[in-house]
Amino acid sequence: MATERLQQHYDTKYESEISGATLCTYQSSATPNNRFEACVTTLENVFKGGDILEIGCGNGSIAKSLLTSAVNDKITSYTISDLSENRVRGVQKSLDDTRVKTSVLDVESATWPQLEGQKYDAIVMVALIEHLIDPIGVMQRLKALLKPKGFVYVMTPNVARWTKRLRLLAGQFPSTASANEGLTCFDGSPVDLHDEGHLHYFTFRSLSLLLQQYCGYTRFVKAPYWEGTRVLPRQCEHALAQAWPEMFSELALLAYADKE
Repeated sequence: MATERLQQHYDTKYESEISGATLCTYQSSATPNNRFEACVTTLENVFKGGDILEIGCGNGSIAKSLLTSAVNDKITSYTISDLSENRVRGVQKSLDDTRVKTSVLDVESATWPQLEGQKYDAIVMVALIEHLIDPIGVMQRLKALLKPKGFVYVMTPNVARWTKRLRLLAGQFPSTASANEGLTCFDGSPVDLHDEGHLHYFTFRSLSLLLQQYCGYTRFVKAPYWEGTRVLPRQCEHALAQAWPEMFSELALLAYADKE
């Protein structure tokens, strides 16, 4: 019942994307300033080649960016999945690449027949894990889909970032996808789900411990970047995020299931 409610929410929210979308193409950057630039930058640095699975594909902009980036020639196949059928149908119309496979996937279902027998060199999860009902169970099962030396790239809001700490200090709930204690969308409309469906909140430490102690991942590499409120020159913000990611970066890390 809960999954059906979430699927209804996302299908309604993204109904306009069913006919396809004009995708943005993001470039890698020495000072990434949003989740898309950060993802492309990180994968250009660490992806050695092979098969990619993206779960929670959004409108396809990350896939489009990676398929036109410096790692393009290294990608053997790119599997795109999402809980929302409207988003998947839109991506099918927006991406024209023979290496792309698409699938409507409830990653929390008991079986994943669409992925049966598949292994991946990289699994990309951008702004997804906070939406999962059972992140421990999902991350345990995703580990089994990794090839040797494969990794999961996880990006999620950092609930301990400086802006969230200030809200807590003021006695406010540090909502990560909405305003007004999680009750108002950023465009001023009321939310359909509290905090736009964000169910879990993580820090670098809490997510690393969850993946290590409960899911069997053995090695983690932080991939910090600055996003959001601009208060300093971009280079200074990037330096702060690199020096103290727990305070100044959104949460992005690489999780490996094997030893280095």
